[in-house]
Amino acid sequence: MKILIISPFLPLPTYNGGRTRLVNFIQILSTRHEITLAGLLKPNEYLDDAWYKSNGIEIFAYPRHTPFSCSNYIHSVFSGSLYVSTYFSKALKETLSTLLKKRFFDMAHVVCSYTVPNLPENIGIPVIVEEPNVQSLVLKQTSNIVRSQMLKMLYAIESNRLARIESRGVQF
Repeated sequence: MKILIISPFLPLPTYNGGRTRLVNFIQILSTRHEITLAGLLKPNEYLDDAWYKSNGIEIFAYPRHTPFSCSNYIHSVFSGSLYVSTYFSKALKETLSTLLKKRFFDMAHVVCSYTVPNLPENIGIPVIVEEPNVQSLVLKQTSNIVRSQMLKMLYAIESNRLARIESRGVQF
């Protein structure tokens, strides 16, 4: 099978559990399937593609927005969520659109629902949206434990906005 994986991060370097899980997932899949990985790089992160090439994985990497920047806050007003604006890349969306028009994929695997907006609409292949954790619930719990009333309100608003986006990802 030809599998397109869209991730909010690249799995290397593996400095947390999510990245380690994604490396293992890709490594296992790549033994029997053709993998194309599209992901985002954090600011000050670099791409070392030696591991990907040695495993026969084609990779596309684009810079991610800085989460707590003024421009990202402004963009989040229009995108519906701070998470979506952080993990949305116009260049990534254009690359995915081109890839899906020029090549055949059997399926797309999206890591985290807040990266779904990077996919063009009506792509014509099955899409699996993986949700390692339901981030809206994490934010809701955080809003219940922070002391600042302003932070409570901001976390609650972001939790509600992200919950709507997560439900859209499930319906994709």
